[in-house]
Amino acid sequence: MVTPQRELLGCEEGVNVLVINDEVCLEYDFEENRPVVTVHPFFTKVMKAHQYEGVKFMWDACFESLSEIAAGRPGGGCILAHCMGLGKTLQVLALLHTVLTHPGVKMQRVLVCCPLSTVLNWVDEIHKWIGPVTNQIKVFELSKLKKTYERAYQLEDWYNGGGIFIIGYELFRSLTTLDPFLDDVRPTIINKIRTALLDPGPDIIVCDEGHLLKNDCSVLAVAMSRVVTKRRIILTGTPMQNNLREYYCMVNFVKPNLLGTYAEYSNRFENPIMNGQHRDSSDEDIKLMKARTHILHKVLEGCLQRQEASVLYPYLPKKHEYTVFITLTQCQWDLYKHYLQNYAKQSKQSILKDFHILQKIWSHPQVLHNFQTKARDRAEANKLLKAEKLEDDLATEDVEDIKPNVSEDLWWLDYLDGGSMLETLDSSNKFVVVFRLLDECIALGDKVLIFSTSLFCLDGLEYFLKKMKNWSLGNEYYRLDGSVPAEVRQKWCREFNADSNTKTKLFLVSTRAGCLGLNMTAANRVIIMDTSWNPAHDIQSIFRVYRFGQKKDCYIYRLVAM
Repeated sequence: MVTPQRELLGCEEGVNVLVINDEVCLEYDFEENRPVVTVHPFFTKVMKAHQYEGVKFMWDACFESLSEIAAGRPGGGCILAHCMGLGKTLQVLALLHTVLTHPGVKMQRVLVCCPLSTVLNWVDEIHKWIGPVTNQIKVFELSKLKKTYERAYQLEDWYNGGGIFIIGYELFRSLTTLDPFLDDVRPTIINKIRTALLDPGPDIIVCDEGHLLKNDCSVLAVAMSRVVTKRRIILTGTPMQNNLREYYCMVNFVKPNLLGTYAEYSNRFENPIMNGQHRDSSDEDIKLMKARTHILHKVLEGCLQRQEASVLYPYLPKKHEYTVFITLTQCQWDLYKHYLQNYAKQSKQSILKDFHILQKIWSHPQVLHNFQTKARDRAEANKLLKAEKLEDDLATEDVEDIKPNVSEDLWWLDYLDGGSMLETLDSSNKFVVVFRLLDECIALGDKVLIFSTSLFCLDGLEYFLKKMKNWSLGNEYYRLDGSVPAEVRQKWCREFNADSNTKTKLFLVSTRAGCLGLNMTAANRVIIMDTSWNPAHDIQSIFRVYRFGQKKDCYIYRLVAM
């Protein structure tokens, strides 16, 4: 339906956003016939139609209008659930620039919470997009400050002077839960931190990769919910991963009580929707499921906007996905059978452990050897595990904390010619395929990302890169896992993406540490060594390269041993 106002302003059918003189109009004064809140043309000129709608959606959900702000209303929150690679960061920065520079909005402090690996990426993006428009907005982050009192004073500077503060989730959790006695921190320091982060805290909070708040009982989710502001924006490419409970937790964070208590939500939506999805569901169950799904969709219309990857297709080159089935070598078969006959237990408890060890076998015998003998000393392995656990709350089952079988005999060496086959690439067809793919990609001038859920698998790849190609870390290839500091990650990502860098061909990435929020468009080929339990991980991995900024066709190779 075309309203007289829309007709008067000449709005296009199907586009819900008005653009006047290259400025996206967020609010229009019909009495004075002029726009009163607009997005700067610097953003508008590079944004696509779906991004106009995203900015307008966030403005409507969090601020609504200047009169609402003037009346002192607390505002609301929303979930921007655009698929990975659709430019959510740019949309948020366009909105933040608008509300921080508009005199009628009176926003001063913005807090951006994100995974550790993307903190410095946010800093870069702010300088890239907001820097050319204004130098009045200060940007703060804590990667170089290690002492609690230094961090407290930095937070105080931001709280008093305004600007955008970027902080990793884990650091936010630890700072907001400090205890003067247990942590031996002065109460004045703790008060500074809590004043800045929680109460009164920021004017608006943005949670990047907000699906990490999927468990409302986790310490992180509890800490985040203590932030006083009601203007909360969640950014996520994968809002729905495992179940409807996670969905409820995210919606409840941005719009408390919109869906009632969890028990009410469960009775009204979760149970009927789940009941209609079984093979033996009755027609009545299916009918009820469809009705409740429709109602839930309508209830969330004002606070959740979803855009699928299909929006990208007109703007990007093609994406080709291949699943490559690779047979095991004879020695891998022998190891596989030996493990199943002698060590695998027929119990639910051990199936995950067995899977992890078999996964090492079908990667490469050397990966199994390093895992079983714990080539890294135990303390360092624990430190790495801890770092990776902090890094990503997405899938605890994915964390490599399966302990090896403590056996005195090195049984696997019997099948490996006394150990000499550990040193040869031919012991694993999967590694042979990876190196052949790598050679072909380099010949074509394409850069490659290799994702693996196992740190030991990445160690094995590094060993053969050095042995066979004489490559060195930091020159021909980079590696990103939970142990790499944030500033080094950002430096390597920047160098890898630089057009002038023709030397670096490969980036080895731990799936848990590197699948979120990174921009790796210099590469156009992705090799997934081992499929993750959580499909969202693999989807996130693919969209590191298939996103705005990609100029070449993308090729994705999933390697499956059989």
